[in-house]
Amino acid sequence: MLENKIAICIPAYNNVKGLKKLLDSICNQTYKDFFVVISDDSTSNDVENLVAPYTKQVPIIYNKNEVPLGPTANTNNAIKIADGNRYEYLKIMHHDDFFTYDYSLQEFAQMLDENPECSMAFSGTVQIGDGGIYERCISEEQLRLLQQDYCILCTGNYIGAPSAVIIRKTYLYLDETLKWDVDWEWYIRILNRNNKFYCTRLPLVSICMDSSNVTAFCQQNKELMLRESMYAYKKNTFLHKEKYASAILERVYLYIYETELKNFCADSKVFIYGAGVYGKRCATYLESRGIDFDGFVITQKDEQSKDENIFALSELISRYNKTLVKFFIAVKEAYTKEIKKVLLQNDFYVPNNIKIYKADNTIIGSL
Repeated sequence: MLENKIAICIPAYNNVKGLKKLLDSICNQTYKDFFVVISDDSTSNDVENLVAPYTKQVPIIYNKNEVPLGPTANTNNAIKIADGNRYEYLKIMHHDDFFTYDYSLQEFAQMLDENPECSMAFSGTVQIGDGGIYERCISEEQLRLLQQDYCILCTGNYIGAPSAVIIRKTYLYLDETLKWDVDWEWYIRILNRNNKFYCTRLPLVSICMDSSNVTAFCQQNKELMLRESMYAYKKNTFLHKEKYASAILERVYLYIYETELKNFCADSKVFIYGAGVYGKRCATYLESRGIDFDGFVITQKDEQSKDENIFALSELISRYNKTLVKFFIAVKEAYTKEIKKVLLQNDFYVPNNIKIYKADNTIIGSL
């Protein structure tokens, strides 16, 4: 049995490069009162081979799972292994994250040492991804809201990833039915026992945002995100307040709305009628929701125009079956009736095939 102040729990899966960087950052910590638990879901022995020499530098408990457990269950397995030893503070580190500074662990320990009334503490982070490197931390307004009511986390995870968090030993595990909402749902159960927390804006941990990871998968699966929000809300009865019910209902509405838009566009040629400011805003709006369209349409096209993404209405007449062409009309409101008249004259006016983009970033039904 190991006995240290901090248990660092690492759920590992086929990421030798990332894990090496994390283990190097752990070995470089000036704070030494810790042990490491690695629960390995990998399909090869590469992680095990990587870990072996590190056991001579820091105390490590390594466990290879006979059958992969999955991300959340693997994290819980590491925590349960740690719980079989003696420690005071739990520190989860994902295998693709690492400590930013050699004093990071000291800062984490100090936050709880100096604030014994707190159940958890968290830090800012350095976010590393394809879009560049930037620092992230909780804002003053978010901190104020979180201090007033920790349940606000169900509307947005102001705390961040578990790698940015340290908690007192609690025997509370992550909910293995969750993928997207798993972090904030764990935090609110911890804070429901003791709602005191401490934070620093120092980016003590660096988070590597891999487009192939679970986060990216969940962000592309809106139905999963909705189901999880509803499940977490029903499970935790202390969330049953009007403002949080409204937040969940808003997500339901948004999901239904976006699904309806995608169904509208399915198996059709979709064009934005209008290539000006409104048209471009409409294009951005659709793209942000993962909705493809085939180009912009204008009533008459300048013969010298070389923009292959802009079509004259007459071009559509010769190319497509009119019943399969759908439009998002994106012009100033004063011109919508004029567009309707043009579509009627060219036999393109099918009410169920037309939606109108409005200046307030909403889309309504047919004219």
